[in-house]
Amino acid sequence: MTEIARAATRYEPEETAALRIATWYLVRRSLDFEAPATLFWAGRTYARALLRVYHVLSIREFLTCIERVLGTSYDLNEDVVVAAPCPECAGFPRGYESVCDATRGFIHETLAAFGREPHKVREAKCAVRAGELVNACAFEIRHSNLH
Repeated sequence: MTEIARAATRYEPEETAALRIATWYLVRRSLDFEAPATLFWAGRTYARALLRVYHVLSIREFLTCIERVLGTSYDLNEDVVVAAPCPECAGFPRGYESVCDATRGFIHETLAAFGREPHKVREAKCAVRAGELVNACAFEIRHSNLH
C-alpha cells in the first residue's frame, strides 16, 4: 500500500487533482442520489480493510499508520474529528459540493472499531465549500444518548 501511495508522487499535483475531480464527478453522477450512502459504506469498508492490515492496539496508533500512508492527519477530540488535508476533497476547486462521504464512513468505522461507536458522523466544515484548495475538513461526532 505504501508503494502505491509513493507511486502517486511521480505525477504533478495538477494531474492528480484533475484525475480526482474527473473520477469523483463521474462516480457521483453515476450513483446519483445514492452516492452519499454508497461512498459512506465504501469508507467503512476501507477502514475495516486497513484495520486488518495494521494490527494496532489503539486508535492513535492506527491513525499514525494511516497518516504515513495517506498523508492525512486525523485530530480527534471528543465530538469533532479534523482530517487535514482531507483525503477526498483536497485540491478540488471552490464551488463543488461536499464530496467527503467516504471520509465520514472511514471515521465512523475507525471510531466503532475502537469502542467509540458514533450514532452519526456529520461533516461540519468542508474545505471545498469553504474554497480552500488543500486544507482540513471537520466532522462532528454525535453519540447516542441511550446507554
